[in-house]
Amino acid sequence: MALLDKLGGGILSRLRQRNCLISTKDKTVIVSATMDITDSYSIQVSTNQIENGSNITDHAHMSPESLSVNGILSNDDFDYTNPINLAYDTAEQAKELLIEFAKKAEKLEVRYKDNVYTDYLITSISFVKSQDVGNNYNVSLTFQKIYIATAATGQAIQKGKQPVQVKSRPKSILKGLFG
Repeated sequence: MALLDKLGGGILSRLRQRNCLISTKDKTVIVSATMDITDSYSIQVSTNQIENGSNITDHAHMSPESLSVNGILSNDDFDYTNPINLAYDTAEQAKELLIEFAKKAEKLEVRYKDNVYTDYLITSISFVKSQDVGNNYNVSLTFQKIYIATAATGQAIQKGKQPVQVKSRPKSILKGLFG
């Protein structure tokens, strides 16, 4: 259960109005003034060349969904009464926490308005500091949905070496006639 699920609906609702919340089980980063959020879906197609030089497409499968978020890591967010016990006090510390999420391949939940995206990893992250945002950061994040497969287990039957059984064949009647 994400830390945000423990909050009252009113606090969470106010935070999600213009912010994107990125959470592990126990830590949350607020991307303020989220400019846009894009979810993408694509299909991978395999194409192979055949003998006459033509290409043949012989397989297609769905790629994992991806999510892009562009916004601002703002020092202004820290003027809140901090209802979710943020693990940082400045935009610089929020930046370091996002980098930590990426390096550790933390499984994340991303919330924006009424949308909740679960089981995502950060695959790309960039920060831009410019005069437009003062001591804050423009941040661009790309996430990829992860699917965790569980291996099926079973009991192997070990028979070991088995003796070969030779079956005797009836002799041919013709062999006796022709010697």
